[in-house]
Amino acid sequence: MESSSWVEVAGVVTWFGVLGMIVTALAVVAVRLVRAQDVPAYVQGRARWWAAHNVGFLVASLVVTVGGICALMAANLAA
Repeated sequence: MESSSWVEVAGVVTWFGVLGMIVTALAVVAVRLVRAQDVPAYVQGRARWWAAHNVGFLVASLVVTVGGICALMAANLAA
């Protein structure tokens, strides 16, 4: 692959990581603002699942973001 395509791939990976962190942060806010009694039963299950797994998604998104940034730095140093 050419150097420019590595930079593009690293940029996309970085943006996916940032998007994941934003979605996780919004899920934390939504889970805290909504009372379980005010939503249908199928949403209650999803809210409990998100509350239990938010940390994992946040860490995974952070790792993807840092990996993308490192790949951007490496691609820029190679160019």
